[in-house]
Amino acid sequence: MLGLQRLLISVVAAIAAVGALSLLPIGEILIHPLEARFPPGRLAPGQPIDGIIALGGDDARISAAAELARLYPDARVVVTGEDPGKSRDIMLGHGVSTARLTMEPYASNTFENATFSAALLQPRPSQQWVLVTSQSHMPRAVGCFRKAGFTVLAWPVSRPASADRWTDRIALHEWAGLLFYRLLGRIDASFPGPNVVAGS
Repeated sequence: MLGLQRLLISVVAAIAAVGALSLLPIGEILIHPLEARFPPGRLAPGQPIDGIIALGGDDARISAAAELARLYPDARVVVTGEDPGKSRDIMLGHGVSTARLTMEPYASNTFENATFSAALLQPRPSQQWVLVTSQSHMPRAVGCFRKAGFTVLAWPVSRPASADRWTDRIALHEWAGLLFYRLLGRIDASFPGPNVVAGS
């Protein structure tokens, strides 16, 4: 009888725990530190910018980079990664001239975005590159680009409301990506941030 009571209590406790967890916004809890790591993009008036790098695969990123290109007409504009044709069309639609636009169409992940861009652009320490990607992706992207030799200024793009139902998956993907990339030496810090020293 005592064994049956313990089993019943355990089952009720497990059901209560699962119920409580299903009510908690786990995705939001996991994604918040990623999205808060870099504040919204701000550049000082007249701040010298050598180039703008947008990570492809998201129209909002490309549009944000195109708006930056309008504000910094002398900056080189680079789009790396997924769907280069669509990204190019968005850029041209925003008035970015083909003369300043470089497409890097071969990268299939963040590490390749950084290493292929570095091979293409040969960045110098004195150059300032604005990096445009999603808020939750920014820590890993910044870590990769710094490791590849870029001096980057983060320009995070907000998560669209349509992605809210995938928040838990996005967050888990990014946390796993940070751990995996750190173990492989692909990022410059465990949790790259605006003022994180390489190697920490």
